[in-house]
Formats: sequence, structure tokens, C-alpha cells
Amino acid sequence: MSMIKCPECGNRVSTMAGTCPTCGVAIHGHLIHCEDCGTYYLDRDSKCPYCGKEAPAPQETPAPCPPPPEQPSPHHSHQRKNRHRTAWRAAGMAFFLLVAGGASVGGYYYYFLQHEMRMEQERYEALENLSEPVFFEQFLADFPLSEHQEEVKARLQQIKAQQAEWAKACQGDRATLQAFLDKHPDSFHAPRCAQLIDSIDWQQALADTTGKGIDHYLELHPEGMYADVAAKRKNDLAKAHVSTTEKSMILGMLDTFFNQSMQSTEEEVVAQAIVQPMESFCGKKNATAADIIQYVKKKKTADVIGLHYVVSNTLSVRRESVSDGSLGYHVECTVDETVSRSDTTKPTTHCYKVSCRLTADRQIVQMSIR
Repeated sequence: MSMIKCPECGNRVSTMAGTCPTCGVAIHGHLIHCEDCGTYYLDRDSKCPYCGKEAPAPQETPAPCPPPPEQPSPHHSHQRKNRHRTAWRAAGMAFFLLVAGGASVGGYYYYFLQHEMRMEQERYEALENLSEPVFFEQFLADFPLSEHQEEVKARLQQIKAQQAEWAKACQGDRATLQAFLDKHPDSFHAPRCAQLIDSIDWQQALADTTGKGIDHYLELHPEGMYADVAAKRKNDLAKAHVSTTEKSMILGMLDTFFNQSMQSTEEEVVAQAIVQPMESFCGKKNATAADIIQYVKKKKTADVIGLHYVVSNTLSVRRESVSDGSLGYHVECTVDETVSRSDTTKPTTHCYKVSCRLTADRQIVQMSIR
């Protein structure tokens, strides 16, 4: 059994129904199923009213053989009465079976309709938590006669319009995403939109070297995807802060190194300012005090009386791990060099960019002079 549209009035009816409950046209035994388009139409039509295919020719039923002539019998009258009684019993039984069958079909038809109505309502209620067009389109296809058709169609159009806005927002910048989120805070796409904004703000926070970007991110996203990492980074930045006193001590150490330690010819004096061996000194790896002394000797040509250095007080200092894993300093600054010569008319000056790493005790681990 299947549910179809009545060929006469168009309302839903079972193929097993005797007649259509709406218009009364005979259904069961009077339907033709078109093999071309799959629709049902009444056998009074000579061809399918939908696709025009000719109706199949009715199959002829062979005529029954005539019964043999009744033989006369002395008990003919009695036998005829028995046959009449048997015929009435058979007719009664047939009527009973017809009524019982009709009740069964009607009951099953009622149960089927109730089941379909429950299924339709459950599917309709499920749409409340769905935002994919395919579910709404399937509902409209499965329940074309539903009382919720217009409402579901309106919601489908709304969802499709929102999806078009979302596709456009994904190709835009942070402002475009924020505008979409403000307009559709309860949208299916709202969580993903919030994640994209979170990621954009985090990348901007990382690009801010002042540390203010981290504070701004935590202000916007106190429970964001990167809140834990941001909090740890903020703590690390606080630990990495170098005080004015520390910078002054580093400046004094560098001044002493350039004007005293580096110009000494005694390795013991130079060694006090460095970690031996250094990671590198002016490109030489595993440099020692002897390498620094040799570096200065190359500068002191025959007419050079002395070297004098001035370390800029605008040096940049940050905390950084050194080779042994301890926390030291990374320093960048400029150093002005003045070369005193025997010919006082030929003083020579240079400005070098110096990058070095120091231990917590301000011993030099690595230094480049360019």
C-alpha cells in the first residue's frame, strides 16, 4: 500500500482505499500505474493524462465452461433446498469477510495517517535546531501538503541569504566578520565567526612588540582560544622587563670592556669580562681572551697611539636565555670609535653596531661588531 494523490480531486488517499474519502471516486481496483511517468490514473481513461502513454489493454478472462446438465433425481427438490441453504451461508460468510476486511483496511489506513502526521511534526520540530538548507529542502519534498510549507519556505530563503552573507564575510577583514557576528549573533556560523575574530586579534597581539597587544587581546577575549597562552606570555614579558638600574650597569660594563678589558694585553684581564670560550666574537667561534687581544692588535697600526670608545646610552636590552639555559641579556647598541694617531691632524672615527649576549652576571657570551 502507498499514499497517492487522488486522480479525481488531488487529495491524499491510499491505493487500498475502496473510494476516496474526499470525493467518493472508486479507487481500489480502478487504478492504472503508468510505467513511463510513475503516476496513478483511473481505468476510465484510455491513456495517461500526464505523459500521454496509452493505457494497457485489459486482459481477457476465458469464459468458464458450462456446467454439465443437471441429472434428474428423485430427491431433486431436497437437493435444491440444500443448495439454497449453502448459498446463503456462503453469501453470509462473504459479507462478513468483506466487512471485516474493510474494517481492517480502514484501521490500517487510519494508523498510517496518524504515523505520517507524527513523523511530519517531529521533522518540523527538528528544523528548529538546524541551519543547513538541505534539511529544509528535504522536508518540503517529503511533506508537500504540510501545513508548515510556507513557514519552512520562508526560513529556507532566510538561511540561504544568511549563507551568502557569511561567504562574503569570510573573504573580508576583521571588521566585516564583526559586522556579521553583530547582525547574526545566533547564526549557525556565529561560533566559527567568533573563532576567526579571535585568531585575527591574537596574531595582532603577537605582532605588537610593546606587550600592549597581549593586554588588548585579553581585554577582548578573556576566555578566548589563546587566553591561557596570552596570560603566560604576559607573565613572561613581565619577567623579561629590564629595569633602568640594570641598563645602567650593562652600559658601564660595556664601557669598561671596550676602553679597558679589550685593550689590555693580559689575557687574565680580558678573561674576567667574558665566558671562555665565547660562542663567537666578531665571527670567530669559540673565541678566547687571546682572540680578542689579537683583534685589537690588528687595529693598532704603527701610527696609532690609542683607541677610545663611547657606548651610546640608548642601548636596547631584553632578557634572553643563554647557552647554559640560564636567563641573561641580549643587548644592541652603537659604539663610536676614535683612533688617536701620532699625526694629530689625522684622527679617525667609526660608528659600529654592536650586538652581544650577556650572562646574568654581565659576562659576555657572544659579540658581533659591524
